[in-house]
Amino acid sequence: MQRPKCQLPAQSHGHHTKKKTTTYKEQKPEQVAAYQQALSQYTDYQAVFLDETGFDTFFYRPYAYSKKGVPVKAQISGRKYQRISLVAAQIQGKGSLRPLQKNQNSSKFS
Repeated sequence: MQRPKCQLPAQSHGHHTKKKTTTYKEQKPEQVAAYQQALSQYTDYQAVFLDETGFDTFFYRPYAYSKKGVPVKAQISGRKYQRISLVAAQIQGKGSLRPLQKNQNSSKFS
């Protein structure tokens, strides 16, 4: 069975044929050039790339037991989750991951 062809133009479906740009509209070429010029003085230094993300381990009760047809009304005490942060670093092509719970501080990175 053949699929029916769309009779409406692509623009009416929210699609467009224009290519998307890969730069931000707010980007100012002069500021980018100045920043790259400032960074060029550090070529002898070792580059380290860091990234951080966080996860919440939220604990909840998706189910509870009761007689058939009787809704369960219960209070769950708040703050039943932990915050886990994950810091990733790359230096000289080697990666390192370090999960952190509770507080982050500089002593964990030394």
